[in-house]
Amino acid sequence: FPQAAIGRQQFALELTPQRFVDEIAPARTFGFREQVEQLRAAGLIQGGALDNALVCDGDQWMNPPLRFEDEPVRHKLLDLIGYHAHGLTETYLHGSLNLEQYTVMNKAENYMA
Repeated sequence: FPQAAIGRQQFALELTPQRFVDEIAPARTFGFREQVEQLRAAGLIQGGALDNALVCDGDQWMNPPLRFEDEPVRHKLLDLIGYHAHGLTETYLHGSLNLEQYTVMNKAENYMA
C-alpha cells in the first residue's frame, strides 16, 4: 500500500486452530481516513468505529495501538481464509493463490457487489 503506516507487509505461519485464534482472528479490518465519508454516504461501514476498525491516515494510524505490528496483513489473511471457506477466492482476490503450498496476495481488496 502507498500509505507509509501500512507499506509492504509479509506474514507467514503454519496455520493451526490455536494459531488462528491467537494470531489471525484478533486482526481488525482497516480503512483510509479519506474514504470514510464516501463509504458512510454509500450506506457502508455502518457498524464501523474506531474501536473495531483501524483507520489509516497516511503515515500514521488514527487509533493506535495496533494489536500486532503487522495487523493489516494479518487481517488480509483472515479475509483470505473467509473467502476460501466460502469458495470466493477467485472472485474477491487479485494475485495468485495456491493454498496447498503458499499464498501470494498483491494489494488484496474487499469488493462488495
